[in-house]
Amino acid sequence: MHTIAIVGDFLFPFGSAAAARIRNLAIGCAEHGVKVSIFPMAQVEPPVGYDGLGPFLLERNIQWAYPQFSPGWSEGRPGWAPEGSVPGKLWWYRAVRHSAKAVVDYLRSAESINSSDVVLLYGRGWSRLEPVVRLCRERGARVFLDSVEILDRFDGFGGCASPIWWDWRLGTQRLPALVDGVTAISRPIEAWNISRGARRTLILPAIESWGCPPRSYPAECDKPFFVAYLGALTTKDDPETMLAAMRLLAEENVPVRLKIAGAYAKTAGGKRYIAKVNADPVLREVVIFSGYLADGERESWLASSDALILLRSDSLAEKHSFPTRLPESLRTGLPVITSDVGDMAWHLRDGVDAAVVPPGNPRALAAVLRGLAAKDDRGREMGLSGWFRGAERFDRRRHARAFLDFVDDCS
Repeated sequence: MHTIAIVGDFLFPFGSAAAARIRNLAIGCAEHGVKVSIFPMAQVEPPVGYDGLGPFLLERNIQWAYPQFSPGWSEGRPGWAPEGSVPGKLWWYRAVRHSAKAVVDYLRSAESINSSDVVLLYGRGWSRLEPVVRLCRERGARVFLDSVEILDRFDGFGGCASPIWWDWRLGTQRLPALVDGVTAISRPIEAWNISRGARRTLILPAIESWGCPPRSYPAECDKPFFVAYLGALTTKDDPETMLAAMRLLAEENVPVRLKIAGAYAKTAGGKRYIAKVNADPVLREVVIFSGYLADGERESWLASSDALILLRSDSLAEKHSFPTRLPESLRTGLPVITSDVGDMAWHLRDGVDAAVVPPGNPRALAAVLRGLAAKDDRGREMGLSGWFRGAERFDRRRHARAFLDFVDDCS
């Protein structure tokens, strides 16, 4: 039986899509009797709620620890290195290099990683991950890379003008050839890694736990059709197409309403779209901003919704990546509307498991919403089919078993 260590640039157990991916894979492996240790390398204090999942994870033989960095790595940003400036970017890169050395020193003395025969790396920074690869080789452990995104020239604390960007570029170009195998979140990411020397690959999409099918409630056809969006109104979610479709439906007097919830209030995109809706008398009548919702509030908010919308922009990055929110959306049992970008149409049958619309096409999106609103069941049959399709394609226990088999095949 394997002992696995997961190391990388992510928060844990909460904090981001990366945390959810690592958490689900760790729990899935533990469900197969594997001991898992997790070492986040993020340069921040442990997130709020750090201990909240402690008993749950420890009961499943999952341990984690934030390495104790040596003094100096987290010093306040000096006055000569303001954020966004060239000195500021160099200062941040220095902090990355400093923390990488501290992490490797910590891992050398960590009993759990020294006893691990498999190490999974998450991230793309060369300065952080290449020393861990060397440590794994010294210890005789097999090492794998989890690859979830490609690098475009605008990523990385200011794009290609930043040393962080070049560090990420070096990592994405060279790490695939150094490891024993690569798990890729999508087929395009798999092809990307093969082209950069990956010897063995496994597609490991976003994964979730799957329980019992959701309860079915009678459709309420005498009220407006409420479509729900959960997110930060970032460019990758294509808010322009979403709002343009809502405007078309409003002008036709189709009773569809868009509910928006999430951590959008402090993002640049969120502020921009709030202002856009408030300035448009047509959109003001059909778009509802619900703010950030806690878990209990989110459940009741979704219960009053008729569909979920999860669009993707037609950018290079989105064509390669995979939305981690898709399994969560399908698991609600609501009909899901998404874009035909990347692997979406490979996983989902359009009109059966979900509505898969052309990206950047508000008329096509409006037609789908109009059709769902007119159905007697308001898309409940599609939602249930999507739930079963999600259980088939994204169940964490099944994918954890596939990962463990992949590790064995790479021995």
